[in-house]
Amino acid sequence: MLRCGLVTQTQWIKKNVDLKLLCLHIQDFLKEKGFDVWLDESLRKRVFSASLKNVPLPKVTVKVSGVPEDFVVSFESELKRNRRVRTLGSFLVMVGLGFFVRKELKSLEFYDELEREFWSFMDKMVSELADSVI
Repeated sequence: MLRCGLVTQTQWIKKNVDLKLLCLHIQDFLKEKGFDVWLDESLRKRVFSASLKNVPLPKVTVKVSGVPEDFVVSFESELKRNRRVRTLGSFLVMVGLGFFVRKELKSLEFYDELEREFWSFMDKMVSELADSVI
């Protein structure tokens, strides 16, 4: 797994995974977590945008690109772009904004846990779908 700034991504080589089937599983995973999911698909790239039902932001973006033998999956949460609350949290609490800090920290925890679950899910799916392309 590679962290590129705010995006975490993993590359799989020589797995020969049916990417359409993998994408269906990713879509189901996000829906099971309570997200509305939109798919933007091109020839070699599929981009999932997902947001919690009735909560337009923060949004999660999952990108799947490449070919069955060599593909990359990336995960990004818009909430990760705004991590200032962790560094400014003490100051904000002192000026009476502790409620907002606690709410933001809970959201960060939720998305951190979602990301951990997503990568565990991806490892399992890639193992199960290895050599699924004939």
